[in-house]
Amino acid sequence: MIKIIYKKTVFIIALFFLTLQIHAQPNQDGEIMAFLIVVNNHEIATAQKVINKALKKEVISFAHLMIRDHSNNLRDTQNIKNKYKIPELQNAKIQNLKGKSKKEQQKISSLKGSTLEKSYIKAMVAGHSDVLREIDKYMRTVKNQYLRKHLLKTRPHVAHHLELAKKLQRQK
Repeated sequence: MIKIIYKKTVFIIALFFLTLQIHAQPNQDGEIMAFLIVVNNHEIATAQKVINKALKKEVISFAHLMIRDHSNNLRDTQNIKNKYKIPELQNAKIQNLKGKSKKEQQKISSLKGSTLEKSYIKAMVAGHSDVLREIDKYMRTVKNQYLRKHLLKTRPHVAHHLELAKKLQRQK
């Protein structure tokens, strides 16, 4: 009798953890999806604020590159979201990221000229560094194979943006 109860208990516990894993998958992929959408929207909006206020053509060119590349990535991200029905998860991490984005855009909007350029490039170095770290973390947990491929495709672009931003930062 005790053996039967023990086996049933083990089975129920195993079923519980399996259920948790199944339900955790969309949430993690949903966080990844939301993260990519927030980051892309932020990069596009911030670059648009810089284009008409920057002085150096290199910074303006970089901002145009951010708009082009992040618009393309946003389109690809949305396509994966819609095709594979991965809902965006709006958790505390994503809400904090949105708040940080809003603050940074307000700061950029209040600046102009060389002060704007320095602040923008500094933010691009920090932001792209953070995004690379997050992509590396997400690569360990992503479940959807198409979202995984998208992260793999996205990472070298983010690394390239980081290198370009660092190069602009060194030029001062």
